[in-house]
Amino acid sequence: MSKDTKGDKDMGESDDSDNVLFKKLRKLINLIDQLRDCGVNEYIKLPRICSLGTQSSGKSSVLESIVGLDFLPRGDGVVTRRPLELRLCHINSGEPWAIFEERKGTKFTDFIKVRETIEALTDEVCKTNKNIIDKPIVLNVYSQTCPDLTLVDLPGVTRVPIGDQPKNIEEITKNMARRYVDDPLTIILCVIAANSDIATSDGLKLAKEIDTTGSRTLGVLTKLDIMDAGTDARKALMNEEIPLKLGYVGVKNRSKQDLNNKISMAETSRKEKEFFKSHPAYKNLPAGHLGTDVLINKLTKIYFRIIRENLPKIVKAINERLKSAEEELQGLGQPMPTDDAGKMSLLFNMINEYCDLFRKVLQGKYNNKRVNFLEGEGGFKIKILYKKLLEEFTGDYKATAGYTDENINYALTIHEGDSIPGFPSVDAFIYLLRPQLEKLKDPIEECFTEVFQYLDFLSGKILEKTFTRFPQAVNDMSDLVSNYLLEERDKTKYLIDSVVDMEINYLFTNDYDYLNNFTTFIPKQQRQQMMKEGNKDGPGNHQDKDINEFKPQPSVDAKTIFIKEIRNRIEAYFKLIVRNLRDSIPKIMGNYLVKEIEENMQLKLYNKLYNAKEITDLLSEPESVAERRKELNELIKVMKNAQKIIRRDPDLMTVMQININDSDITSTSTKEKKEKKEEKKEEKEEEKKEEKDEEDNEEKGKKKGKKKKGKKKKEKEKEKEKKEEEKKEDEKKKEVKEEVKEEVKEEKKEEKKEEKKEEEEINIDDI
Repeated sequence: MSKDTKGDKDMGESDDSDNVLFKKLRKLINLIDQLRDCGVNEYIKLPRICSLGTQSSGKSSVLESIVGLDFLPRGDGVVTRRPLELRLCHINSGEPWAIFEERKGTKFTDFIKVRETIEALTDEVCKTNKNIIDKPIVLNVYSQTCPDLTLVDLPGVTRVPIGDQPKNIEEITKNMARRYVDDPLTIILCVIAANSDIATSDGLKLAKEIDTTGSRTLGVLTKLDIMDAGTDARKALMNEEIPLKLGYVGVKNRSKQDLNNKISMAETSRKEKEFFKSHPAYKNLPAGHLGTDVLINKLTKIYFRIIRENLPKIVKAINERLKSAEEELQGLGQPMPTDDAGKMSLLFNMINEYCDLFRKVLQGKYNNKRVNFLEGEGGFKIKILYKKLLEEFTGDYKATAGYTDENINYALTIHEGDSIPGFPSVDAFIYLLRPQLEKLKDPIEECFTEVFQYLDFLSGKILEKTFTRFPQAVNDMSDLVSNYLLEERDKTKYLIDSVVDMEINYLFTNDYDYLNNFTTFIPKQQRQQMMKEGNKDGPGNHQDKDINEFKPQPSVDAKTIFIKEIRNRIEAYFKLIVRNLRDSIPKIMGNYLVKEIEENMQLKLYNKLYNAKEITDLLSEPESVAERRKELNELIKVMKNAQKIIRRDPDLMTVMQININDSDITSTSTKEKKEKKEEKKEEKEEEKKEEKDEEDNEEKGKKKGKKKKGKKKKEKEKEKEKKEEEKKEDEKKKEVKEEVKEEVKEEKKEEKKEEKKEEEEINIDDI
């Protein structure tokens, strides 16, 4: 803070609470500056204050008044051609000094040299012409006269080009200003010359264009002392012309005569205060609208508030950017080796990763971050395909639904041959069953094809993820993997075809249910039903007879019995085959294809790649990948340094919890100020009345006071008695609790003793 911040209160100087604020503010400003120095602002927006104004609006003079030192270049035309970032640090004692970031080895105590160095650094980048370059000069100033602030002095908005300046100089200066102040964390210090029309100020227009609500723009009115006679800026200062949430502050800078006479900054501050105190238009304005000290006070509070409010977000953003960068860098892998041995080692490591990912996905293990991109894929989808296998042939499906009795009778007739009459031929059974079993081949083929295609798809997806760095090698690796998968496919396909052919061509079963229910000529229930239909005497005469003793009545046709027998046996055996194939085919696929890939792919690929040097030739990263890795490494370095900076100060959270009244920051209108004054007057009048009433009642109160004192004593004694009784009750309760605890302990001890005795008895019995 400036040396005059403890001056007159009517000029808006700080109180004790402000002093606490200024002490704590240094911590936050240092933190933000350190974060900016380590490069965080390249990735995350940080709070700052930027001065904005037209050419010759007095920005440099305002900044010098804030700093309390004479050090900025002066002259006609465009003086500021590079943004100047001023990092101000208040010191309690000693002479002022400065350090340029571009001249870190040099400590400046002569501020004339500081001015010359600013000009030299400007010419180094902008040359000797009048070009404007967006490359800031960073200057650290340590002084008793300056507050703890960070300010950026931007080149003024210029309409008319000078010298070698481009014709679109106005567009260049405005665009530069936009880049700096467009960020919502940037406070706009808009400097406006009061001796011109404020409404037409290019600086204010630009500020309103960027900050449409006026919530982060603080107006500074300069040149109040050279306004036309009879005019003043009271309405503007009271925020009644072009309202800004942060309001306006009027200042009086040094005149040309003051500069020529080399008047000190301290004398300039004294003259500023005398000017506003004596000026007829400004001397009666409410406090908080005039003077450099007011400006410093407001800027300090505004800057502290914006840092405090946004620092948690900044810390969170740093952590998130670091995490995402590390994950992305991990996905890119290690830098590419240059020798063949290193390339082969890298290739084998990538194959390990590929096979490991493939295995985990097939097993449904997604706890690894590397496979998160494949959640919703994997082995469970293959299990779904298994479940659907031959599903349409289960349930109520009838294999003989397409056969009429005539069809079955025809089959029985043509296959009688030399069989004994009364016995259905097995050839008729096979003749009718085999076409139904042949229907199972196509669904099995489709299921196997879908499983293989999904494995191939999954493999390709994981290959692309693993070999992202080497798109040229992806195709070659894909061919190797596909060839291996095709080999395993053909082996598995042979086994599946063999099993299916076995089930279709060789009819046999040891299935208990089939043998128990379908080896009789006619099942028991069906036999009883047929006997009901063919025997007028009813089923009772035949209920206990053996099937071999059963002789159907003449009304029951033998062919009908044979037809029903064939239907029953075909349906039962068909369901048996479907059940067998639904179990065996997925097991074959799972064991000889899926599990084979899980367990042996890595070794197979090793063998194929061991002598394949042409593959390693393809392990070359695109320039974009190498550049991105470089960018990510730099980002990670910056964010880790930022985390270290934040962790250095354990008192940071307490600093952030300091409260600032928004009323100290935001501007109010004259009407509001008047209302507040009237309210204060009314409060004072009420206080005076109350004092008079108290004086009149003092005598009466003395008499009553004695009685009240007696009552109070009695009440106090009663309260003491109550408290003592409560204490006694509490003590009794504690004693009871302790007694209970002791009893419980004793009970537990006895229980343990009994348990030990029981254990000893058990051990004795065992012996």
